[in-house]
Amino acid sequence: MANSANPYAAPLADSMPLGLGPEPADLVPRRLEFSGHLTRQHHRDAVVKAGIRKDYRRIFKLIAAFAVIYCAITIVPVLASPQKDTAFVIRTIASTFFYVLGVGLFYRMQLRSLTVRLPGFQLVTGDIKGWLDRDELCIQADGYSAVVPLSKLVSVASTHEIGVLSFSTDQMYWHVVPMDGFDDPALARSVFADLQRIRPPMMPQLDDERRRAVPDHPFRFSPQGDAVRFDGKTHQDSAEGTLFAAEAKRITRRMWITIAVFLGCLLVSMNISFQVGTAASIILAIWFVFVVAMIYFRLWRTRRRAKDAGRVVVLYSIGWLDDYGYCALTAIGQARMAWSFFRRYEITDRVIAFYPSEYDAVCCPISREEFAGDEDWNRATKLVHEKMAAATQTPLWSTTN
Repeated sequence: MANSANPYAAPLADSMPLGLGPEPADLVPRRLEFSGHLTRQHHRDAVVKAGIRKDYRRIFKLIAAFAVIYCAITIVPVLASPQKDTAFVIRTIASTFFYVLGVGLFYRMQLRSLTVRLPGFQLVTGDIKGWLDRDELCIQADGYSAVVPLSKLVSVASTHEIGVLSFSTDQMYWHVVPMDGFDDPALARSVFADLQRIRPPMMPQLDDERRRAVPDHPFRFSPQGDAVRFDGKTHQDSAEGTLFAAEAKRITRRMWITIAVFLGCLLVSMNISFQVGTAASIILAIWFVFVVAMIYFRLWRTRRRAKDAGRVVVLYSIGWLDDYGYCALTAIGQARMAWSFFRRYEITDRVIAFYPSEYDAVCCPISREEFAGDEDWNRATKLVHEKMAAATQTPLWSTTN
């Protein structure tokens, strides 16, 4: 899956310090096989209960701290005062309204992103089977197979019911396995506890640079029939005009609006509550502008690092399209998906885009530049049209014939 700078990341860190100590392979004594049934609630529990997204609990603590401080300096003095000044009470009510409006909107957006949208990004639900061993995690579901080297493991979280493994530093995707589905649940819980000790949940990064690296591990799958192969980079501008690009812009726009409303409401609330003068208001406004500028700078720096010859690189992938479906190998892992696994697709003059989720932000792109030439591109687009039409009942989202 591809994504540009992560709009759901808490921009607090630029790199991933994995630290020293044992490697994940050292903590898996034998192959642990599993089978079971995975639901969307399991993916939500990965965030809410297991805590694979460290920012979920941190945001809650931050909002709670804001509320306590605000009450201490505004509402408590009003309640404690023996003589209630009407004007002061009115100012306090108005200030509280704007404070609750700003904080509430910010918290609601973050809560929805972390507990609804991100769990919805995860691809695997239903009956699953696979294994975890010293070398890899292998997971299979209906129309979907993935193999990820354990050396790429970034973070682990677990509860008594589930184990969660994340292999991407932006923490946008993870794999969940029900503990009772393992052939030895007690050993599995012990292994996940050990893995979590050396790879604990971390703050998500703005970007996972490994997605742009050339894969360094071999394929575990083989093509069927006369496959059309691809190999190369997918650039962000190749996806212009697609549902994926439009959704990325909507997410970014929503993020900036939320930040602006949040900071604006805090500014108004502080002005009303403390009746600061013009100079103080200007200082507060400058500070808020500085906060926004720092966020923008981090996003800009992330995009600059992702550029190659002036173009932002989203993904480097190697793979093929064949009678079965789509297969792609990246520096993080590899996945094979049947045609029926995708909900819809797009073909433009520059990219083929597959959408396995109800959310358009989840996309498997193949740029035209990845194919050997126009002949392979034409073969690929023809194959996609034919197979997707036969495998799904969804409209053909295509802008070219």
